[in-house]
Amino acid sequence: MNLGRILIVTGVIILLVGLAIVLFEEKLKWFGSMPFDLNYKNKSMHIFAPFGSMIIISAVLTVVLNLILKLFK
Repeated sequence: MNLGRILIVTGVIILLVGLAIVLFEEKLKWFGSMPFDLNYKNKSMHIFAPFGSMIIISAVLTVVLNLILKLFK
């Protein structure tokens, strides 16, 4: 595949993920408030580091990408 096709496919995937997030926003309220998500509030600052959410995203993307790669192999 050439670079142009890869960029177009990547853009379409990002667009579809963004659309899914907008459409299912109410059902994704739990995301970001999971165990291991660091949320610290002070009078002058707010720190949020979604470690638990990042672990789940990483695991799901790993499984999905491995399945896709096995399909095209």
